[in-house]
Amino acid sequence: MVLRFFSGGFQPYTRPLFFPARLMGLMVCVCASLVISSVIALTVPVWLGRKVMALWLAGGPSVAVSLKPTTNTTQEIPSEVKVHELYTAACGLYVGWLTARAVSLVLSWLPQGRAAMLERLKQWCIIGLKTIIASVLLLGVIPLLFGLLFELVVIVPLRVPIHQTPILFIWQDWALGVLYTKIACAVTMMGPEWFLRTAIEQAYRDGIRHIQLSFIIEQLALPVIVCFGLALSIPYIVAYSFVPLFISSLQLRNFIARRIYPFLLLMFVICIVVSFQVRQFRNLYEHIKNDKYLVGQRLVNYNHIKRKSSTSSST
Repeated sequence: MVLRFFSGGFQPYTRPLFFPARLMGLMVCVCASLVISSVIALTVPVWLGRKVMALWLAGGPSVAVSLKPTTNTTQEIPSEVKVHELYTAACGLYVGWLTARAVSLVLSWLPQGRAAMLERLKQWCIIGLKTIIASVLLLGVIPLLFGLLFELVVIVPLRVPIHQTPILFIWQDWALGVLYTKIACAVTMMGPEWFLRTAIEQAYRDGIRHIQLSFIIEQLALPVIVCFGLALSIPYIVAYSFVPLFISSLQLRNFIARRIYPFLLLMFVICIVVSFQVRQFRNLYEHIKNDKYLVGQRLVNYNHIKRKSSTSSST
């Protein structure tokens, strides 16, 4: 039966020499390869992420000034910016993935020839430049303005007393603004149909390959930036340019400057609610009027028979 299924015939098993030693060597090689690959996977992304983050966080070690209690001289103590290793690892992995992806794309373009490769490279450079500009506007400027506005409207009036000066941290405001922007985008996509939702859907459908930079700037980024810019600048101009012309008390000026942002937000919300209620009452009035006097699309006067009978009886 065995000879039927195997054309080569029956081959007896011969145990190789030093089989236990070879098996142990194989296990040692497997363990060593796992350890080396794990060390490389854990250390190389972190090292690369540290190098990349050091380029824009501080540009090098920062300097902290401390005052000795015994003397009146100051001493500069170098200190480094503390960054969590999870962020450095994520940054290094992303940079490594981008590098590997770029190398694979270049290798796939090589068989097409030099002219085609240069054309593809030019096309992707243009797409990358457009993506960078759109990312700076959508992921940099808008979240920063959103975070600053939210901090001036909500956080500063609640956490900072009147007699203290608020300190704004730009990076923290930007990080919180990214979160607020994501929430606002989700609420916008769940809301009614309007121009901002249409612009977001169009930009999402286009993607990176078919990105339309002019459309993103004109229909999406510019209206939001203008809105946030006016919301930040108008209260500041009113508080520091027009209020000192009429009020001389410094305490009252400071109080107005600190409370003008939530006050204007409250007035804006009240105006929106009032306009919404007026629109709803107008629609209700039109609905009642149409139900009473409109049959289909024809206006009918239900009192014309009574008027005719009253005029005939009077004559």
